[in-house]
Amino acid sequence: MKKHKFKLAAVLKLREAREKKVKTELGNIVKEIQRVKDRIVQIDNEVDVYYNSQEQSTSKDGITGRMIRFYPQAVQGLKSDRVVTENLLSALQRKYDRKVEELKIAMGETKIMTKMKEKDFQEYKKEVGKKELSNLEEILMMRPRENQS
Repeated sequence: MKKHKFKLAAVLKLREAREKKVKTELGNIVKEIQRVKDRIVQIDNEVDVYYNSQEQSTSKDGITGRMIRFYPQAVQGLKSDRVVTENLLSALQRKYDRKVEELKIAMGETKIMTKMKEKDFQEYKKEVGKKELSNLEEILMMRPRENQS
């Protein structure tokens, strides 16, 4: 008997490759989201450091006007950076949501093709079983004739 060959194997491979590609892209987006979240935490920590530094410097006697002006500007700069970073995070979150939907579609297409392959293989097995049974019946039918001769 010849080996089972799925006619749409090339299409299945393409679907699996597409699914793998989307999973990789999704992983990269997740990494980027985590990096942005880490940056937001870092900004918050820097703001706390500036506030603590300002409190320490105001308790000293030799503080200058430049030092007093520096802290609010530095904190304002960090807060604006945080706003920009949060906007980037929301954009990445939307991109993540779109990619998850794309992954669901790709996984569904792959699953459909896999089911088709399994169904085709089951039909092949039935067909092979019928042929083997037919061959066996032929052999059994020929035996009595051989004994009579």
